[in-house]
Amino acid sequence: MKKLYLLFLLTPFLIIGQQHGPNCTHDQVRGEILENHNSNDFQPNLTQNRVSSTIPYENSFENGLGDITLIQNGSTNYNWVINAGHFVNPDDDAAGGAYYLQQDDFSDSGMLENWALTPTFDLSGASVPILRYWDHVHWWDYADEHHVMYSTDYDGDVNSATWVLLNDAICNQDDTTYWCDYEFALPSEANVTIAFKYKGDFAADWLIDDIHILDNSAVAADWDVTTAGTTATLSIFGFNNFVVGTDGHWHYSVDGGDTVMVYDTNDVVIEGLSIGEHSITAWLVDDNHNALDPPVEETISFTVSVVSEYPWCDDFESGIGNWTSSIFSGTAEWVWGSQNLNASVVPLSGAAMAGFYSGNYNGDTASIISPAMDLSSVTDPQLTFNYTQVSWAGDQDQLRVFYRSSYDGDWVQIGEYTDEVTSWTEITLDLPDPSADYYVGFQATSGYGYGVTLDDVCVQAALSTSENELLDMMIYPNPVDGDIVTIQSPIDGLKEVQIYTVTGKKVLDTTINGNTLDVSSFNSGFYVLKVTINGQSKVSKLVIR
Repeated sequence: MKKLYLLFLLTPFLIIGQQHGPNCTHDQVRGEILENHNSNDFQPNLTQNRVSSTIPYENSFENGLGDITLIQNGSTNYNWVINAGHFVNPDDDAAGGAYYLQQDDFSDSGMLENWALTPTFDLSGASVPILRYWDHVHWWDYADEHHVMYSTDYDGDVNSATWVLLNDAICNQDDTTYWCDYEFALPSEANVTIAFKYKGDFAADWLIDDIHILDNSAVAADWDVTTAGTTATLSIFGFNNFVVGTDGHWHYSVDGGDTVMVYDTNDVVIEGLSIGEHSITAWLVDDNHNALDPPVEETISFTVSVVSEYPWCDDFESGIGNWTSSIFSGTAEWVWGSQNLNASVVPLSGAAMAGFYSGNYNGDTASIISPAMDLSSVTDPQLTFNYTQVSWAGDQDQLRVFYRSSYDGDWVQIGEYTDEVTSWTEITLDLPDPSADYYVGFQATSGYGYGVTLDDVCVQAALSTSENELLDMMIYPNPVDGDIVTIQSPIDGLKEVQIYTVTGKKVLDTTINGNTLDVSSFNSGFYVLKVTINGQSKVSKLVIR
């Protein structure tokens, strides 16, 4: 059997098709991690975070680490990170969402002792204080120490504090989609801190999500908002001592507008939001529409964003957080890293790329979906991307490309690539049916090859025939290590030069008479360069180191 090397830190999102629950394998061969990138570009906070907090408290890690404090007592090769992809079953009571706290432990890491601590809580006024959380373990039979504890005398030093063990069980379910849920009593004292302590050397990882601390005698509920284009989905969950339809119902308002009454626990879809900042306030009410006393209410702020400036490009240097992705079948996900399985492919530009790999013949399939794009005013939009898919002893992975012209529209396939590609190959596809709410999807299917890789994805208006006539224009060096890039063409004339960021923002619009362009003022990164001479143009990628 081939040895499984996991090269990317797991980071998935929304599928082309039906969304499934979390997936991971417990019986894979543990392989060396060649790169340890975090999909959210998250830098752990190693400072003490002594926040005095009240209850009810909830952290589902949808906005990063939040008020969790990280402490390392052993090897510092790896720490807790924010990750995504192994979702809680939507039928369960946990918040779910895309993100969670994850501690992994790769080969040759040394003995880790990594702590994740909540703020300190005053629970002296709580009648029945409890801790609830969910966890999930990959390769549970490799687990060493997963301890959940509390302290009433912690003051910033985990070694001098007295810790009371609440749970040392390992979530060892063979069901790869299963999350274990726990509930433990806490003391009604004024200085309570919860700790999740991970210890091991090349041991199992540990995923923590939806930490709740509350008075179990009180009424509670939580809400969450997810967005896709101009559509927001409002979810309610985390009930305590309240049943919708029996004890009352709930209301919400968008941006302080009209009150909307809801009589069930189904997700609420809010469409047609404007681009920019928004907030939703939701609260529980009794049968007479009166807010509860004390109130159970939450206000959630969020941003609606749609790509509207072109060319729009993504080189994955900041991860795949701009995309949504998750598993359609099997256990493998689109992730973020710096080389494919056998190290035969490295990023086309920069230091990172997106990739997909699965160590089996089961046809595991997962997708990565672009952010929403407004293409309504783009003439003949085109998609350009670069990919590889190296076979392994004849075993071949596959890539397919789709689009949909609305958030809930059907996916339409526009590209299929089933043969081996060992070096970066650029593909340009027309994007049919442009709309104001448009999405592009890349779907990979495993055939036990060395993985599918993707880099330097761009969407832009199609170039005219005359604009493509300068294909022998030379732009070098590229990548640029110094301050000057040379632009040579067999056609004489002034060169109109425009440079765009990967988000489509124009950062340079100038004319040069010679062959050299000063780029010393630009930060390192991936740009789109357009050069026009006598009405004829060429668009190229430009990498500045």
